[in-house]
Amino acid sequence: MTAKDLHSRSLEDLSAEFANLAEEHEDLMWMGRVTRANRLRTREEAIARQIVSRGEAGSKAMTALFGHPEAAVRGRAAAECLRYNIARDEAINTLADICDLRAGHVSAGAGRALIVAGEFDWKTGPKRRPT
Repeated sequence: MTAKDLHSRSLEDLSAEFANLAEEHEDLMWMGRVTRANRLRTREEAIARQIVSRGEAGSKAMTALFGHPEAAVRGRAAAECLRYNIARDEAINTLADICDLRAGHVSAGAGRALIVAGEFDWKTGPKRRPT
């Protein structure tokens, strides 16, 4: 896979592959196949870069993934949006929903993304943004 290969693909195709990779990555991590999972994450990050490089349409494609039925996809999309400063408040709330221990949801990846963004309090949990 090269950047040129990704550049020629549609946003719809890129978003679908991003979602598939996020789900597969989560499964591999649960199985303890970290090396394979890391390779997928590298490809997933390259796809996210390509999506967001397409401006407003790319930003909309990434935030559309916040509504995906799989938490792993929502979390990875929100984490990438935080990385690229896209829909920051919505991304923070999406991650908070995923890792909110009080609601019974646990996601190390979502929690890590919030910690890196400075949006997690160790006593009260994820910080939320007004909607």
